Amino acid sequence: MRDIYGIEVSPSMVSKITDKNLPMIAEWHSRALDRVYPIVYLDATHFKVRQDSRIINKAAYSVMGINMAGLKEILGIWIGENESASFWLGVCNERVYQALTYDEAEMSFNDFRDKWGKKHPIVIRSSPATAEGDENKNGIPHR
Repeated sequence: MRDIYGIEVSPSMVSKITDKNLPMIAEWHSRALDRVYPIVYLDATHFKVRQDSRIINKAAYSVMGINMAGLKEILGIWIGENESASFWLGVCNERVYQALTYDEAEMSFNDFRDKWGKKHPIVIRSSPATAEGDENKNGIPHR
């Protein structure tokens, strides 16, 4: 803060600011999501932090979805010890993937592809739903 803004910030001030924002963060994190996000990106950024006089690795997980209107939304942000498949599975089951029927998912993907396929052709082609030889006539993988 000193280098960028020329002000000193004590650890206690950071704690007070964080504590003040925690209720808003909790509210944002538990907000209702759209029923369908045809495209979802999962990512993690790794960084080192000081904890109990030691330097340890942490990961900031983020999930971004593209909604049916083609707009990007941050669906959630989490901090964890390290990136793992089980962590991502928990995120998707708990927060991101609100189970639809297969028919609803197929219809939503088709609607999205029809509306946004020309603007985002690489995303549509890279979807597992369009993997050659593993799809039905609508471009959705077989069950």
